[in-house]
Amino acid sequence: MAHPHRGSMASEQMGYPMVMGANGAPLEPLKFGRCLHPGLEKLDIEVQEYLWLSEPLVERSQLTNILRMWGLSRPNLVIELVGGFCHPKHLLLPSDIDTLQRSGIGKVVEDAQRVLQLQSSESSPDGEVSMAQLQRMVGSSLYDRLVEAMVALVEACSATNSWLMIDMPNIGQMPFVLEAALFRTKSRPVILVFVDPQVTGKFRTGEHEYQEEAWKLLEEGAKEVHLEETLFSKLQKQILPEDLFPANTQWWPVTDKQAPTEAADRDSLWRCHYGRWFFRAASHYIFCPCAGSFSSSAVSFPIEWLGHFGTVFSGGAIGDGHVSDIIFDSLDKGRPTILLKYTGQATDMWSHALDAMMNIAESGETGLDIGASGVIQRMREKLGDSAREQLTQNAWSSRSLFPFLRSLLRKDWSRLKQTFVVVDCFKDAPDAILDKLSSCFASTCGSGLLLGADNVRARCVDEAQVMLSQLRYNARRFAALANFVAIGGVFLSMVSTLIAVTGAWVDANLDGRNKYPIWESFVHGALVLLPALGGLAFTLLSRLRYMSKWGAVHLAAEQVESEVYKFRVQASEYNSLEAQSPAVLASKISEIYGSIASEFHHDSLYVPPKVGDMGFLVSCTNQFSSEPALQETSLPLLEDAARTPQIESKCVQIATSCTIEEYFEQRLAAKLQYWQDLAPKLSRRVTIYEALIVMASVLGTVLGALDQKLCIPFMVAVGAAMNSLMQHEGLHARLAAVNSSIQDLVTIRQKWSASGVVERRTPSMKQWIVDLTEGAVLREAYAYTTSAGPAAKTLSAEGTNPVANEVEGTASPKTASPKTNPAGNSVAGPDFDVGPACP
Repeated sequence: MAHPHRGSMASEQMGYPMVMGANGAPLEPLKFGRCLHPGLEKLDIEVQEYLWLSEPLVERSQLTNILRMWGLSRPNLVIELVGGFCHPKHLLLPSDIDTLQRSGIGKVVEDAQRVLQLQSSESSPDGEVSMAQLQRMVGSSLYDRLVEAMVALVEACSATNSWLMIDMPNIGQMPFVLEAALFRTKSRPVILVFVDPQVTGKFRTGEHEYQEEAWKLLEEGAKEVHLEETLFSKLQKQILPEDLFPANTQWWPVTDKQAPTEAADRDSLWRCHYGRWFFRAASHYIFCPCAGSFSSSAVSFPIEWLGHFGTVFSGGAIGDGHVSDIIFDSLDKGRPTILLKYTGQATDMWSHALDAMMNIAESGETGLDIGASGVIQRMREKLGDSAREQLTQNAWSSRSLFPFLRSLLRKDWSRLKQTFVVVDCFKDAPDAILDKLSSCFASTCGSGLLLGADNVRARCVDEAQVMLSQLRYNARRFAALANFVAIGGVFLSMVSTLIAVTGAWVDANLDGRNKYPIWESFVHGALVLLPALGGLAFTLLSRLRYMSKWGAVHLAAEQVESEVYKFRVQASEYNSLEAQSPAVLASKISEIYGSIASEFHHDSLYVPPKVGDMGFLVSCTNQFSSEPALQETSLPLLEDAARTPQIESKCVQIATSCTIEEYFEQRLAAKLQYWQDLAPKLSRRVTIYEALIVMASVLGTVLGALDQKLCIPFMVAVGAAMNSLMQHEGLHARLAAVNSSIQDLVTIRQKWSASGVVERRTPSMKQWIVDLTEGAVLREAYAYTTSAGPAAKTLSAEGTNPVANEVEGTASPKTASPKTNPAGNSVAGPDFDVGPACP
């Protein structure tokens, strides 16, 4: 609920617009600040942005203004880091060591024991290994692996515009690991931290002067800024006290004399400097009084406003309101949930539970009670004696674990298993962890896009699909009319020539005028009627402009489909925050539709009897029919009628967004397969036409040499008819364009296969793939319509076809010669643009 706007009169007097809430009440002004924590020069961090709020956000427009002022675009993903308060180097307790020995990675403990035995044998004759030593060695190995995985996650987030988020209660192990990772990489993603400045204790105990000094600097440094260009000039950077993180000091020390259980005690965090302040290395902070207590969330607006989000869990306590409940809530709501196994306590408990659920699903057990009991039984088998006893004695697990498991087992397992990932911190390499995380986020967030969460985008794409269906229907209609008239004219011309030659031969050799007067009358009438009909057919083809109309509509359909794909994958013109508005797509579709209006002054586009051709808009999860998706009809100009995979009628949900992986499978791979099937057929057609033309010429020459001059006109007519049909289909230009397009898509496929999951999802890689693919599609479409007269060329010039000059044999303005491959080496091939350089 919005509170009265403080300082609204002052804002109006200064000329600033007063922002109003949904209920008509003015909203609180936004106060921005800039600060710098001590010791960040080693991380090459020069300034940190923060927002000081007096109340939580109530309008999405406020968040939009915040992002604009900070110069940020909305993230692809928001990944929250949730962990416990145990020291990250001492996550493993003796009970966890016993569990490790029972698991498939018991070799880790055995190797550590051998190393310690060798070390102890040199210092003491008995060579015994204490549990404390073993726990520290295995725990240090686990810590190094966590930092390596965090480094990979930081680099992936930086490359894919994904954000890391830390809520106020998550001060312990995950921020510690994140800061260690930042020291090992130069990547700097957006790291957003939420803190409630009014919560007493921990960050504001009243016992440390440097805490109050830091809060005073932050509050006084926050100013109202109304224009983003004045953000840097108006705000003074606040340098926070050195005592927050004193130099040459262990902020979270653990001595070798401490027992494992004492070192892992959560209270050790609050007794050191690291537990007296929040994460210091974030790029952005939001301070807002909304939590009420330190254990409550300080997030000041629904994270869904930023986009899709998931959570990475490490350790955490088992109990009401603790990490054990948070993990269940994330699983229950179907959010991406990543569990770092062997980090202890709540995360380990749920990791073992989900592994057991996977085993139960594979074994086919379906009963809820049997399934939940089976999960707990399998968990007990995997746990060590001490861990099993602790789980039995824990009040939360005795009260809540069984009903929570039954609740999860009631869900659709095929959907549930896509929402979580259990990462084996000892076995999974950083790249494997990223693959698991990416698959989880892609499957979970991708399915969410199909649920109609964005009705505006869905309506806009649906309108574009209806437009595309109408264009394809009319393209087939005009192609059929053009084929009928053109082939009919050629046929009549050949028949009239054949009758004339036959009549002349009958007159010369059989005295047809005297012996066959009826034949002579037929020949006379046919030679008057057939040429007239043939001339009428070509005149109708020219005057009614069926070829021109077909070319314009076909090329417009390809352009609409290209724009929809770019809109769905959010690339090219749609990659910025402003351009993602459906209004941009609607404008481009209207522009394409208007560009063909000149072709229909004396004709009209017909409405198809039913909406079809939805294959290109359907998610890759939909099932295609068993009919061959790519067929070629025997008539020219009709190949596009069957080029789109036909789907079953039960697939009615339109995918308004897609990932780059879905784009690769649905668009690029399908087009490449289609063109690879089409190129040999076009080549055979060209060969057949050329052979028939040469054969007709040779036969005409032979007949002339054999003094059969009356048959020469028919051979000439055959050669002319074959040449006309070949020009009618525009085979040469289209075959060259198809070969060039195949070359481009093969280049993309090779680069794709050599790229990792992180590189594939970088904005530059996505931009390169989409631009090159859509350029190849429009190149082939333009070449296909070159025989349609000037209309298609005009449409290409006024529309968005970037390759209009290339099929004419001239270089594209943005294409350098010679061409280069992604590695920068010169490559040979047809003189067509291969698109933008690979990132």
